[in-house]
Amino acid sequence: MDRGRGREAGRAGLTGRPGGRGDRASSARRIVLAGEAVDYRLVRARRRTIGMAVDLDGLTVRAPRWVTLREIEEALSERAAWILRTLAEWRSRRRDVLPREWRTGAPILYLGDELRLAVFPSRSMNVRADLFDLTVLHPSAQDERAVADTVARWLRDQAAQRILPRVERYARRVTDAVPPVRLSNARTVYICNIVTQPGQTDGFRASDHVRAVERYLGPGVLDHVIVNSKVPPPQILAAYQAEGSGLVVDDLDPAAMSLNVIRSDVLERIEERRILWEKQDLLRHDPAKLADLIMELR
Repeated sequence: MDRGRGREAGRAGLTGRPGGRGDRASSARRIVLAGEAVDYRLVRARRRTIGMAVDLDGLTVRAPRWVTLREIEEALSERAAWILRTLAEWRSRRRDVLPREWRTGAPILYLGDELRLAVFPSRSMNVRADLFDLTVLHPSAQDERAVADTVARWLRDQAAQRILPRVERYARRVTDAVPPVRLSNARTVYICNIVTQPGQTDGFRASDHVRAVERYLGPGVLDHVIVNSKVPPPQILAAYQAEGSGLVVDDLDPAAMSLNVIRSDVLERIEERRILWEKQDLLRHDPAKLADLIMELR
């Protein structure tokens, strides 16, 4: 939840994971929300709004230095229901894909299944998976960083064996030249349309847009979806409806779709003057707001 105070009043947002550049000193704090004590990490960052993020490590709040603690706690209280619900959802989720400790017995996810990490000393390096264990043979079995690097390389090789043939198969549908492909740890972010397009996405809800992307790229390819939460003025909506367009309804269920939904006011300010060839009533994304949200993702 981003809630601008003072200089940026009315600017709102929501992120599911902390991160971003320009972070400064952080402190651990506690607040009581709806009768429940909630610990959170407060980070004073180079930003213009208050940002709230919930992930496996708990609640993180980022705020400019000029925002008072009272204003931060007011924002937390306003979003108490969302904070408590999201914290509960994260507690019920499965463990991290990669283990926190690279030792025998630690859980690790592989191809959607939770396996047991089994590390043994060996003269040569080898990694293999069966129904129950991900077995790692390594000359430095006690060195967790070395084991982690070896498993990471093995996982990338496994991913390449599965992904590259799919890329070639899909590329052949549109061109004879298969583009070069490199594996990356980057997160994927889909910015959902603000309004429907007549004759193209009539009646589409946010979930329809996500399904359309996954139909072409494959299920589970998206990590984050940014959805506009700001309702435009009635006269602007009426003008769009007269042309057969409508506001895209946010019906996304993060738990059911296995992705992080970021709900935020990402509308560009309509009242600001635009260059002559751009319509004054055009609804579009604000690049600065999107940049703030994306930079916070990790």
